[in-house]
Amino acid sequence: MPVEPARKSQHGHPVQADVGTAANTAAKPDAASRPVSDRKAIRNSVSREDKRLFRRIESMSVASVLEVSVGDGTRALAMLQTLTHKGHSTPLHYLAIDEFEMGGSDLSLRNFHRQLREYPAKAHLVPMPIDAGLDRVVRTFGQVDLIVWANPQPPTAKQLRALTRLSKPGAIMFSTQNGRWSETHCSLLSGERAA
Repeated sequence: MPVEPARKSQHGHPVQADVGTAANTAAKPDAASRPVSDRKAIRNSVSREDKRLFRRIESMSVASVLEVSVGDGTRALAMLQTLTHKGHSTPLHYLAIDEFEMGGSDLSLRNFHRQLREYPAKAHLVPMPIDAGLDRVVRTFGQVDLIVWANPQPPTAKQLRALTRLSKPGAIMFSTQNGRWSETHCSLLSGERAA
């Protein structure tokens, strides 16, 4: 059987052959592997409900966001585009709790972080289960203005206590119920804080 000669780049360096299977090469790329330069495509790839969420968020004064469960990452990129397109004088703080590839997601922590660097936001990714991630955010990063709870399961009582602790006065939490976003003032999440 003849051996194929090694391919070389234009600079003379060896190039590794493509070893992807037909299934891998035909797979649809996730949000983290798409080029960020096409921001309009990112904004158009989110659902109608997400676009309604962004219109509501755009009218708010937000300096810090916590997103729980990022999905394929598209919503986060479009949300950051919405919050930073006006040209903030201080960078937006974006925190995300998700297990990424450790939880079986196609979205890898490394690729998502690379995509987030394209925006004028300080991104902090917390790659762990929700309970541990909320505890880490409370102890390490402090309070946030906006919480986007995209996990299909509603928060447990323990998670609600953590969310109450990490929300600033006047903070708002958006959560999904039956495919629609609902808005809750974080002071109403738990009876521990007065409104």
